[in-house]
Amino acid sequence: IPVGDSPHGIAITPDGKYVYVTNWSSNNVSVIRTSDNTVVKEIPVGDSPYGIAITPDGKYVYVTNADSNNVSVIRTSDNRVVKEIPVEDSARGIAITPDGKYVYVITRSVLDFGYVLVIRTSNNTVVEEIDVYSPRGIAITPDGKYVYVANEGGDNVSVIGK
Repeated sequence: IPVGDSPHGIAITPDGKYVYVTNWSSNNVSVIRTSDNTVVKEIPVGDSPYGIAITPDGKYVYVTNADSNNVSVIRTSDNRVVKEIPVEDSARGIAITPDGKYVYVITRSVLDFGYVLVIRTSNNTVVEEIDVYSPRGIAITPDGKYVYVANEGGDNVSVIGK
């Protein structure tokens, strides 16, 4: 399925009807309808979209934009960006809690310093910033109690408890 330039991240809606793909060099997100594997929309977002996650109810898609230092929020009902959330440094990895109340975003500076930013989905604001070193990957336990962050530069994993 042809999409934009340099696809990076991919996520599937909970009902399995659509696939969202971040396209790093095209600065957009491709929406693929799974019934016929057709791209039905290209959504412009920030610079160098990287990570992507979909809320458990399938209503919103969150996209990290590495070079514009923000997170785009896409409403799936009309595939429009409804909010741009500013973040520090280069936003990369992303994960959403199973209850859909919080989005965790990892950011990295040029010097490998980084943060895990916690975004409340009810109003799309950053409510907490947690220092980590050289974060690369992020995952949340199925019960939502713990967030695990892979830290490349420190050769370790940070565990964040709720």
